[in-house]
Amino acid sequence: MKRLYLTLMEQGYKLHEIDQMDARYYFELNKSYKKKEKQEAYIDEIGFL
Repeated sequence: MKRLYLTLMEQGYKLHEIDQMDARYYFELNKSYKKKEKQEAYIDEIGFL
């Protein structure tokens, strides 16, 4: 939780704004965003058709 607060405060959010946010929705958005990120792999790890 400490990391979340520090990261959001570095982005300009105030403590009361972080406290009022919907944390569950934030984590759900973050989870879906991470799924869309590109995953790195070595060429021999990728299967070819």
